[in-house]
Amino acid sequence: MNHLVSIDDKLAENGVKVHLYYIVLNNIDNTVENYDFNRSIIIPETQRITGHYTIENIKEDPIIAAYRRFYWSYLGIDPTKIRPSGEALVRRVLQGKNLPKISYFVDAYNWGSCSSLIPIGSYDLDTFSTPITIRYAKTGEEFEAIGGKKRIMKGNEILTVGASNEILSQFPYRDANATKITKSTINIIILSMGVEGVPKSAIKKAITLILSFLKKGLSGKHPEFTENEINYVSNF
Repeated sequence: MNHLVSIDDKLAENGVKVHLYYIVLNNIDNTVENYDFNRSIIIPETQRITGHYTIENIKEDPIIAAYRRFYWSYLGIDPTKIRPSGEALVRRVLQGKNLPKISYFVDAYNWGSCSSLIPIGSYDLDTFSTPITIRYAKTGEEFEAIGGKKRIMKGNEILTVGASNEILSQFPYRDANATKITKSTINIIILSMGVEGVPKSAIKKAITLILSFLKKGLSGKHPEFTENEINYVSNF
């Protein structure tokens, strides 16, 4: 399990510093319909977020600022146009909008990302081969994001890929359609994605929040999945 995720050396050679926590969940039932996040998660987290942040000051949070620097410096992306996912979810809450209700697991990890400000990738382990590597894209690789069009990689993007070069995500902000979590998903790997300037404790907290939310959402009933060890990987 310790070698399930690795970071290609070329990232560090180019000054790209990334670190992450990951965990595998087995035998999860994502078909659950009677989950309720409203009282246990949505109401208290919405109150906490709106009491702490505003549309104007969210960009000043040190975690948000770190991901914005990473977007500008290493992805060539303007984070005021394409937001880091944690920031985008918080902004949605601050605008009085609900996060979309998709499924038991996806709702828990969306709220985990929103509450922690950390981009999180979650992938169906039965749709690709392991181990996973975070590396630069190869020119000409094709990537189709969830709800997006197929994109041809230029070679400067950072990807999360499976052992057979299946693209799981464009690190750290866009997951692939082919490996997404669906209601038929049984085995999941969660990656909590950190960059330079984001504390190790913050990216671990994102995973612990997801686990907590999964348990809270079933109104005291014990969720039926196997929770494996949380592991850490870093190139700095």
